[in-house]
Amino acid sequence: MLLQREVVESLAGMTLDAAKELAENNPLGMDEVFLRMRDAILGRYVLCRGREIDNRLLVRSCERLKMETGEHAALLNRAGGVP
Repeated sequence: MLLQREVVESLAGMTLDAAKELAENNPLGMDEVFLRMRDAILGRYVLCRGREIDNRLLVRSCERLKMETGEHAALLNRAGGVP
């Protein structure tokens, strides 16, 4: 997947300029940026739309999905092989 800058900024809740400033002014540097982006995105359900180019998805938009507890459990069961 290839995400445009605006999409990444929207998902991460941080602009590129804010990330640069954070990296420059924080003792952890780029690690702090990575940790904040990880916390904002990892483990979240995201629906992305775009087009396929040479077996890659060029994403033009993404939105976070909110899952109902029952729906979430059904997806996990299906992924785990439980019918």
